[in-house]
Amino acid sequence: MSYGEKKARLRANLAKLPPVAYASHPDTGEVLAIKRGESGYFVMRTDKTPAQLNAIERVTPEQARAMMAGSMRGWHVPEADPEWGSHEKT
Repeated sequence: MSYGEKKARLRANLAKLPPVAYASHPDTGEVLAIKRGESGYFVMRTDKTPAQLNAIERVTPEQARAMMAGSMRGWHVPEADPEWGSHEKT
């Protein structure tokens, strides 16, 4: 994939994502905040679950999954698109 193609995919993916989403750390269970376009995550101190926080922010499960993938693997990867894999469900 060329640099231009990566950049175009990154822009397209980011346009479909909310400013922030929440997830659980796979090892510790801590609540994580993931910011659109940024690598990594921020640990949250809260009594709410990621699902509750995402519902408040109107973040879909697909967007939250895509945000986790983007923050860990890069925002240009196919998994950072909330629509990725949806064709397999139909």
